[in-house]
Amino acid sequence: MPKRQKDASASEDEYDLNDEAFIDDDDEYGKKPAKKKISAKGVAAGKKKKGDGDAEEGKEKKKKPKAPPPPPNPDVPTTYEDGFTVHPPSLIYKADPRAQGSTKIAAIDLDGTLITRKSGLNYAVDANDWQFFNSEVINKLKQAVSDGYQVIVFSNQNGIKKVLLGPSAVKMRSLVNNVLKKLADEGIHAQVMMATEKDHLRKPETGMWDFFVANLNKGVAPNKDKSFYVGDAAGRVGDINDNSDSDKAFAVNIGLKFYLPEEYFGDAAKGPAAANASNAALVAAFHEYATLLKAKKDFFKYKAIFGVATALSDLDYTVTSGKQVKDIKGIGKSSQLKIDEFVSTGKIGAIDDLKGESGVAAAPISKDAEIALKFV
Repeated sequence: MPKRQKDASASEDEYDLNDEAFIDDDDEYGKKPAKKKISAKGVAAGKKKKGDGDAEEGKEKKKKPKAPPPPPNPDVPTTYEDGFTVHPPSLIYKADPRAQGSTKIAAIDLDGTLITRKSGLNYAVDANDWQFFNSEVINKLKQAVSDGYQVIVFSNQNGIKKVLLGPSAVKMRSLVNNVLKKLADEGIHAQVMMATEKDHLRKPETGMWDFFVANLNKGVAPNKDKSFYVGDAAGRVGDINDNSDSDKAFAVNIGLKFYLPEEYFGDAAKGPAAANASNAALVAAFHEYATLLKAKKDFFKYKAIFGVATALSDLDYTVTSGKQVKDIKGIGKSSQLKIDEFVSTGKIGAIDDLKGESGVAAAPISKDAEIALKFV
């Protein structure tokens, strides 16, 4: 049994946010750009001359205090107050007896499958920068649980590396706990396993599955013929967001049926349900716009518009103008104008333009969207 201990790593405020913690290791696009090199000439040009009368001359620059070093890794598997067990040298997991003991396993990848990022970025801004893959996730998992399946999440998190109690690990645990709480609120109990190094635990190797079977299923052997795995890393040609086949290979190596997230949960373009039903049509329009941009391989605009759709879906008040949301991060002037256009006309002209370029006929407005339009 893992040792229980007070969480020496739980004081998140002591650490600076490390984006790398939130990059699923299959995502090469999460890498930060290299810093620009400055020539010696450029450095010299930037130096102040003596006697230039600068009022700040002579003042010492305040140095930002260094974050304290993270606690050392435990010598033995140790469970902390947030419910996570750190199992050195390269495994972090959260067990839940309520999600154990079945022969039918619904195994799911985390990033890009169970959740995506609200910001539209390739890394999470903070522990709240996530949303379910689409509005069908809860319904599908509820049905799976009702059918006797238990849910377990397998995730590669190589950004954590060997520092199992460092800021990256702490932030990731916080994000995952937020996800698990949302699931539990809907009656869905799940377990999570995260591999932090490039070793036998990392997908597509079967180490995490083997550990789960041996330690986290009450001794019950899963029926592989009745179990499945859902993941987005399937090696799809031409998809910039799919640069690995680790999920598909993981399922093959174990002997599980494999589904892409859109096959199991449905189209990602559905997006999360709008918090305020009166914004449903507006949110749906921006999701459709984002989907068309992605199909056109305009990934920069796609991420921006997807971020706008997500931000609008979170609002609990009715949006009646672009100016009303101008202070929301990610909603710029161009998007504000599109919001104004939609509020006054019921559509976004850029969508029809993109459909015209691709030869796709404009889709008829759905009944839900038609009803929602009455509120805007």
